Amino acid sequence: MRHMKLAARVRDDSGAVSILAVLFIGFALFVVLALTAEVGHLYVARRQAQSAADAGALAAADSLPVSDAAAITAGEGYVTKNLPTATKTVTLRYNGDPNKVKVEVRLAVTPFFTLFPSEAVGAHAVASRVLVSPRTAVYASNTVIADGTAKVNVAGEVYSGGTVDIASGTGSFQATDLSYVTVSHSVTAGVDPPTLISAGVPPRAPNYTKGFPTGFPITYGNSVALSDAAIRAAAAAAGEPILFDHPTEDFTYANLKRYKPTADPRNLRGLIVCDNMTADTEFRGTVTVIAYDKVHLDSYPCYLTAWNLSSTFGEGNSPLFYIPYAYIRSKMASSYTGVIFAPNGRCEFGGSGSSTSSNLFIEAKDVKFLASSTFTLTGIGPVTGSRSRGKLVE
Repeated sequence: MRHMKLAARVRDDSGAVSILAVLFIGFALFVVLALTAEVGHLYVARRQAQSAADAGALAAADSLPVSDAAAITAGEGYVTKNLPTATKTVTLRYNGDPNKVKVEVRLAVTPFFTLFPSEAVGAHAVASRVLVSPRTAVYASNTVIADGTAKVNVAGEVYSGGTVDIASGTGSFQATDLSYVTVSHSVTAGVDPPTLISAGVPPRAPNYTKGFPTGFPITYGNSVALSDAAIRAAAAAAGEPILFDHPTEDFTYANLKRYKPTADPRNLRGLIVCDNMTADTEFRGTVTVIAYDKVHLDSYPCYLTAWNLSSTFGEGNSPLFYIPYAYIRSKMASSYTGVIFAPNGRCEFGGSGSSTSSNLFIEAKDVKFLASSTFTLTGIGPVTGSRSRGKLVE
């Protein structure tokens, strides 16, 4: 009997131990899960601090040519945009190098659970100012506009004297670099986001020599101003034949046949001088176009390449369209190579279908990408002339 009572007591003690074991295992699992959550929380905070430091260093290095104060302001500003509560330190002339800047970021991290103490994570980045000679795609003295459903992808620099305006909608505007612009709606930069918005506009030249502002990163010929006379002389020097030279008449295929009955609209070659240019059929070929009024390439696709006038205007800078007074509009799936120059008018692209143009530079008062279109543009370059930008080195 006594042995039976002892055995019962042993069994009762085993149950108590099992309960304690379950509680201990549960507590241990809670601690492990809490520790895992805290480690993940710290990892995310550290990555955020590193991203902020990278952005600050790039922004500061971009601003080094302006002034020390501008570099510090830019560096601190981009850290604050990423992490408003972080502390930051911007060190110019890092390691004695006037082109290097270091940005350090410290971020206080509040733990999820009171089991763990508060901590601070840190990160740093070093960026250097380097000279680059980028592709250049668009210069608009007034605005760059993309309608809400336009999908625009630009490989090259986009300059605007006013705004880059992206209407609300399902479209997108991506560029490898947007410089010297103010942005009225959201714009996505494909590379180096700190260069997305820079203060100020490059000053226009006192006269329109070369068609570009002072400091614009293109050397357009030696000292040749872009004009109808200069283009005619360059075409003659390059041996470009005259295809159509009637400044008061419209260039259409119907009109071209009046003067050149055997001309092939899909193999146009030569200089075209006209009042208006209108695509009444599909145009293809290698040409230089001077249009004193408007260019309408709306009803048929066009695939046109500039005649090589590099000996006068520089490699890659041959004019495709020179429209000194009015505008150009292309609303079909088309492709262009060369320089489109309409300093007093608008360049409109888009409409139905997708357009892809390589080695194209557009300068106009306004550049607009129309709704319901997909436009891919690769600028000209690398071009003569350079500017500086930041590059992460540590």
